[in-house]
Amino acid sequence: MPLREPTPEQEARIFKLFKKLDVTNDGKISTSDLKIALQQLKIPTFPGQKDEQFAEQLVAEGDSNQDGTLDFKEFASWVLDHEEQLSQVFRKIDKKMDGYIDAAEIKEAFSQLGISIDDGKAEMLVKRMDMEGNLLISEAEWKEFLLLQAGRSLDEIACYWEHTLMGTLNTGDEAQIPDDFSAEQLRSGQALNMLFSGGLAGALSRTCTAPLDRLKVLRQVYGYQHAGSSAIKAFRWMLQEGGIRSLWRGNGVNVIKIAPETAIKYTFYDFYKRLLFGGPSELQIHQKFLAGSLAGATSQTMIYPMEVAKTRMCLRKTGQYPGGLVGCLASVYREGGTRALFRGYTINLAGILPYAGIELAAYETTRTWLFRDLPSHEAPSVAALLLSGALASSIGIVACYPLALLRTKMQSKVQFSRPELNTVRGLAATVYQAEGIVGFYRGMGANLVKVLPSVAISFATFERINHYFDIAHPFGRTS
Repeated sequence: MPLREPTPEQEARIFKLFKKLDVTNDGKISTSDLKIALQQLKIPTFPGQKDEQFAEQLVAEGDSNQDGTLDFKEFASWVLDHEEQLSQVFRKIDKKMDGYIDAAEIKEAFSQLGISIDDGKAEMLVKRMDMEGNLLISEAEWKEFLLLQAGRSLDEIACYWEHTLMGTLNTGDEAQIPDDFSAEQLRSGQALNMLFSGGLAGALSRTCTAPLDRLKVLRQVYGYQHAGSSAIKAFRWMLQEGGIRSLWRGNGVNVIKIAPETAIKYTFYDFYKRLLFGGPSELQIHQKFLAGSLAGATSQTMIYPMEVAKTRMCLRKTGQYPGGLVGCLASVYREGGTRALFRGYTINLAGILPYAGIELAAYETTRTWLFRDLPSHEAPSVAALLLSGALASSIGIVACYPLALLRTKMQSKVQFSRPELNTVRGLAATVYQAEGIVGFYRGMGANLVKVLPSVAISFATFERINHYFDIAHPFGRTS
């Protein structure tokens, strides 16, 4: 196929970009040149995707003489081809056919792909490309912004936007509002791949922070008896009682429940979106919150006996529950029947809605604050993503911790010897009388300490899994 010839005006514009990318200044763009230039220009790639592999594909697409580099003529022809494809996508989105794309048209384009974004996110995307400050994207701005970034089709560009420019990040814990997947992600299998990666990342994250999680549970249940003791003393007790392996008691259940909990949550998230709002498109943030909270409540209902078992396994002493998870569940059932397996269920359910709402609002707020001055072509840094996720999770924990403490106390026993402790109201009154407000926050320090490492481990593991299994990008450019 013959190379396309640029006009003099196009040639001058493309040559400026060519000089930026020709890092070694030898008149050719190599893969190494392009990799360095992408990093210098802070051009974001798809999460889990290496700059080097993106560079290799870009060079391969334009390298007509197969010498492994792009001279100016080859690069100019590649730019013109790519710009033509971007223009076609631009015209698809520009429904008003006025030569500009606004936030409403961005939102509609996402909606057609089965991806729900609110007005704020749509406006944020416009601002990232809008160089004139008029909240409109011209065709020239559109092509300049996307030329060296992922995607040729509308599906690919939307997927790229969703996972880089919007700065979404799983916090490594049990997010109550599931992610939305586009129709293309579902068809291609990318959604399943991402859930698989996220599940493995979550398992490693929970395993690495399990000692802190066990400390939290012990402090929640027995902290009032050892008000003056430190975390170091608690760890020393655990080591003396059961050795180093005892630090991970309860972690097996915590990891095992990831798969059923995630599967149920995503299945019912889609079900509630369709039941309440007629489908996945055009969901506002409050609708997403409601559907996500109901899905979270449904998944918690179905796997709740495992939550009780996790608490019991964290609290167990050496030799107790020799049959592991099955033995623990059987023991709880023998103690109090089916009701014992759902001990603390009501207070747990009551905490789902406020936690989901607070965490979602906190994440949106912190992300907006952290990314407000971000240059238009720059993706949020890993540090900013980790910080926004950790802050949102921490705010949700602090706000709803008293409910979590009461739930854990209820799960720890089938029946308290004092009758008044067997109701949530009676238990709350007793905690307050004994320790005041402080009593409702026993163990919260350990919970907050594990948030940032949990998020960081989950994120890093997700990236490495994508690299190993080659599943991060559904359109051929993976890490």
